[in-house]
Amino acid sequence: MPYLKKLLLLSLLFLFLLPFSVSAITISPLKLDISLSPGQTQQYEVTLFNETKDPVYLTGTLEAVTPQGERGEASVAKPDKSNEAVSWIKVPVNSFELKPGQIAHVPLIVNIPSTAPVGGYYLASMWQTSFSPKKDQSQIGVSSRVGAILLIRVKGEAKEQLSVLDFKISNSRNFFDHKNADFLSRLENQGNVHVAPSGQLVIKNMFGRVSASIPFNSAKGNILPRSIRQFGSSWGSPGKAGFFQGFLNEWQNFGLGQYTARLDLEYGDSRQRLQSQAISWWIIPWRTMILAVIVILIIIFLTRRRKAKG
Repeated sequence: MPYLKKLLLLSLLFLFLLPFSVSAITISPLKLDISLSPGQTQQYEVTLFNETKDPVYLTGTLEAVTPQGERGEASVAKPDKSNEAVSWIKVPVNSFELKPGQIAHVPLIVNIPSTAPVGGYYLASMWQTSFSPKKDQSQIGVSSRVGAILLIRVKGEAKEQLSVLDFKISNSRNFFDHKNADFLSRLENQGNVHVAPSGQLVIKNMFGRVSASIPFNSAKGNILPRSIRQFGSSWGSPGKAGFFQGFLNEWQNFGLGQYTARLDLEYGDSRQRLQSQAISWWIIPWRTMILAVIVILIIIFLTRRRKAKG
């Protein structure tokens, strides 16, 4: 049914750790990072806040999370019978009324079976909201949903394997006139647990000296198993158009010659190292060079003229 499909498919971003709100109902945190050993039980909670002036009725469900696209999105849908992780989560209170301005702290009890396989499991604690029609009106209550991602990791000897599929300058340019470039990285998680790579994008000049070291994935975005995720990094700024403005950009962000860049990352509990192939491009400050030539020619002309008069 189209209506149910719309309810069961919802895109959630892993990049944000701030509260997520729909129709003035706020849930926090957006993400719960759960790491437990087989046989271990732990209680967590999500907080729901009714910012409206009307009572809200909430019904909770647990749903499966799967990666969608390469920008950190995920699809949330009703889990099938093969998703054993759903049975590990108990929500003692999954239906209640939230009065205007009221905050509810809802417990989530996670019980990992002693036979649970090592790896990552991904669910969402979804809450269906509905506003009752007022007594003097015949309207139908409005419905919406909010949710929190549950990143569950069963401890043990997990497979952590991350690879760089692509690392390039995003606009495919090979020449620039000053220190400025946008980079695009595509990383693939071939393991069975989520990882959040960190490290640096290191840029060196033609003499091998480090010109810049840009933090990578400072938002600590996760890459789910069997998925690919894109990351963007920027060095400098494009600057404004125009010859003289371009000259100022070149002067203030001067660079000359061939530059190279490489990803130097680490990931996982064992902090495995991951490096990309180096890419290169050229910086040629042509406006500065033209003006320098003009100045040199003027100096030569004035010098010869002075000698001729002497």
